[in-house]
Amino acid sequence: MQDIASVQKSKSFWGWIAFVTGIVASWLLLNAIIGAGTVFIKAFLTLRANGAADPAVLAGDISIGLLTGLWGVIYSLIFLIPCIIALVKYRKLRKQITTADQLNNNNVEQGASSNL
Repeated sequence: MQDIASVQKSKSFWGWIAFVTGIVASWLLLNAIIGAGTVFIKAFLTLRANGAADPAVLAGDISIGLLTGLWGVIYSLIFLIPCIIALVKYRKLRKQITTADQLNNNNVEQGASSNL
């Protein structure tokens, strides 16, 4: 079993990895939603301003909005996978530290009771 200091360092490292990848995944997803919404609004404002729009131009704007959302979700999922892996490792290390602390406390209590 590793010493507690190295396990705590590993736990801290995986915690930061989970935090950073989670933030990036959330940011990418938010950008996908905002980007797609902005493109759709632009497309329909053009339609409203002209009363009628060229179907090819409108379809092009809508396809850009759909692709913006699609790629944002894909990139978000790419960052979500390492986030989940880091969270699993972090939780395992936290459990390992908790178990080691409990064993340490039990040994101290048994040593104190045997001295009485």
